[in-house]
Amino acid sequence: MLLGLAKSLALTLMVCVIVTNWLVVTTTVTSYHRNTELGGGTEPVGDCSLLWSETSRRLVTVAVSGVALTVPEVYVLLRPSSSRFCSQPLLDNLICNIGFTLFTTAFSLILVLLDPLPRWLRVLFHTFGAASFVEGICTVLTTSLARECAVNTPALYCLSVVFSALNILSTGFFLLVGPFWLLNARCPGMVLNKQSRTGICYEPVTCCPCVWHV
Repeated sequence: MLLGLAKSLALTLMVCVIVTNWLVVTTTVTSYHRNTELGGGTEPVGDCSLLWSETSRRLVTVAVSGVALTVPEVYVLLRPSSSRFCSQPLLDNLICNIGFTLFTTAFSLILVLLDPLPRWLRVLFHTFGAASFVEGICTVLTTSLARECAVNTPALYCLSVVFSALNILSTGFFLLVGPFWLLNARCPGMVLNKQSRTGICYEPVTCCPCVWHV
């Protein structure tokens, strides 16, 4: 009964995510074309429109990524084979992953739209990041101990392997850039100073702004 409730809830949430992201995409595209028309049919008007164009691209990217991650999770959750016996709680972990994916999509949309961020939202974001790290460790551990589940629940096991790999890659990324974040927080401007355009991280952050912390 609880599993059926979880499946129904996950399916409902997936529909909500798809509808919300579709509204975000259509709204941003419509606004971009409207600004283009106001600019004479070629380019958006002014620096604000250029900034909105960049924001629109980020919103579309976040929306598409959110749907791309949520759909396979819910698809595997709804498969009959996923309810078969497995020595490790891969199904429970998948339900947790769906929740984290939805929250990640929501946080990403907020981070794109709000600049600067309120302090309470920064604290909430970093708390969520720590919880995601713990969930990632649980995913890797349960997947590594559930090799026999590849026979009973093949789709669920394969998805768990994919998420384990993504968690390992993301952990490696944060281990790489984390020391630079902490160093710049303790000594502002030493690693990155956007005003003076200096610091060893200025060029990488200019090329890919998403690598820097919020």
